[in-house]
Amino acid sequence: FASHDTTATKTEYATSLPTGIYGLAVTGDGFFVYFTGASSKIYKLDLRANSNTPTVIAGGSASGYQDGTGSSAQFRNPLGIALSPDETYLLIVDSDAHAIRHLLLSTNGVTTIVGNTCTNGASGGCTAGYIDGAGTSSRLDNPQDIVFHPSGTFALFVEFNNNRVRRIDLRTNFLYTVTTICGTGTAGTNDGPCSTAQFNNPYRDWE
Repeated sequence: FASHDTTATKTEYATSLPTGIYGLAVTGDGFFVYFTGASSKIYKLDLRANSNTPTVIAGGSASGYQDGTGSSAQFRNPLGIALSPDETYLLIVDSDAHAIRHLLLSTNGVTTIVGNTCTNGASGGCTAGYIDGAGTSSRLDNPQDIVFHPSGTFALFVEFNNNRVRRIDLRTNFLYTVTTICGTGTAGTNDGPCSTAQFNNPYRDWE
């Protein structure tokens, strides 16, 4: 997973990685890496350690949907991941849950902040949709990736099935609100103002 070469000496990091790495976020000092994997877990890697083995900080033994702490939390295909500018929490795009999840790094507690809350458990159903609104009253459809604004006051994410770019307002005392920024919802390639611009299954956001 990339090597780091500062001088003529080459150091290999993380030789024991899970299969399938999707989203990735790095702390400002370059010491810690957070990433999502195909195993529906969230990992942390300390690049200063000698073990080269990432630690699971959230996610259970199986894919599913459950808010909770550490291994009691479950994800359904987590993809994009973003580290807050103050480096206190992660936002995780839980694609098959059609939701954005919040992971507080001081406790490894996971909560759903926008999108469908689903039915708890490995077989719990999740409803996709398109509704702007506050918290879990909003509806998403296969979100893919997410990025913070440097101010930390909002984040942008893209949706594969809704063909839109949407915004989460993070300022209002944890009453997270989703609004649509760009895209008509119809797949296409039209450039233009956000009200008429089209996207065709957008997959990655800006980094």
